Amino acid sequence: FSWLYLHHRRTTRYAIAALIGFLMAFFVQILIKNTGLYNTGISAVTQGIARIVNGIMKNNQFDSTVTYIAYNTIFWGLFFIINIPLFILSYKKIGKTFTGLSFTYIAVETAFGFVFSAIPNIENVLLFGDTRGSAQVLEDGTKIIQNWLVYNGLNIIPLSYGSVDVFYNGHPLFLANLDPIKNLYVILSAIAFGIVSAACYSVLYIIGACSCGADFISFYFSVTKQKSVNKIIVIINTTLMLIGVLTGSYIASGVICNECWNASWLWSGTLIGSIINMIIFKVILS
Repeated sequence: FSWLYLHHRRTTRYAIAALIGFLMAFFVQILIKNTGLYNTGISAVTQGIARIVNGIMKNNQFDSTVTYIAYNTIFWGLFFIINIPLFILSYKKIGKTFTGLSFTYIAVETAFGFVFSAIPNIENVLLFGDTRGSAQVLEDGTKIIQNWLVYNGLNIIPLSYGSVDVFYNGHPLFLANLDPIKNLYVILSAIAFGIVSAACYSVLYIIGACSCGADFISFYFSVTKQKSVNKIIVIINTTLMLIGVLTGSYIASGVICNECWNASWLWSGTLIGSIINMIIFKVILS
């Protein structure tokens, strides 16, 4: 990316920030949202909140359109809303151009996130393969767990392989076939996202912007206090990622199905993949 250091025109930098926003919206949709993985930092928490809300609404049989709007509004919009006070702090303490470039990036990513989510069957577009467990329905009824855990909501596959009887209110609902190749697809998606997100964020840093969220805090201390808080930020981002996974995957599945309150569902491909994504991201950036 050395050629980027030669481009100092403001319009060019804003165009690059917008392009990175577009690319990140696409990669988040394909490699994070569709696979059940999680980003790092504050966005992981908002993704977790979106998924557990989605599950609760499906469990209570809310209107599918209302559920869809709520899910995508939280998934894409909540992170933007959380950043508003950080934009104000950045404008006052870091700089106008830095804030403008960062705002352009996150605004474009959020906008195109909604656009991509509106594309019919976009949730079935996967780079490596289907990461969702397959299921054979054993009993009819509401099929809440099938629709949520398998097809339309939570993509989570335990690391233990074989077949697991999943119950709802004490009755067998479906047999989840835990195919190990699906966890491989999760890991490959995590590696891919770690690489592309590190590349995209590197470009943002070069043009004088950031990826928002905890990045604002890091840049604030760097510019105003001449202190590096990278180690603290890594700890914060890791903690927030774990909170996001626990909220949006483990707790969400447990709320929907009591049989998911066990270690096999906690130590899932989703958790391991999200950790791998974070490690690769940090290694490449450093």
